[in-house]
Amino acid sequence: ASQSTHMSNSDATEDAAAARRHLEEARAEQEKLVEHASALQARREKIERLLSVAAEDESEARARLDAAVKWREDLAEMAIKAETAAREISEEVALYSRSVRDLAAASAEAEACGGCSMKRRGVSRRRRRGLRRRPRARLP
Repeated sequence: ASQSTHMSNSDATEDAAAARRHLEEARAEQEKLVEHASALQARREKIERLLSVAAEDESEARARLDAAVKWREDLAEMAIKAETAAREISEEVALYSRSVRDLAAASAEAEACGGCSMKRRGVSRRRRRGLRRRPRARLP
């Protein structure tokens, strides 16, 4: 009977030693898992910071893009206004040129007939061309 008790104690000691080893292995594994979890948490925080910076960059890029689109629209509008102004100026220049030609033709016609009746009446060349005399200074 003492031998069976001895084997039982020996088995119990071996079982206890095995349990301690298993417990130590489990603690070591737990420490590794805690370190791994800590590293993963650090990575997660870094990724979140990077995502935050990326979101800010995207927001700034969108604002720059919106400003560029607005600028392009403003330039297009200014180009249309410039084309319209150029067309109006061209029309005014053409009208002015026609007026100058008409005036030159009328002047040539008037010169050809010698100033007609105005010249015969003694009207000065200046007045025939529509320029008036300067008023004389009046004495008090």
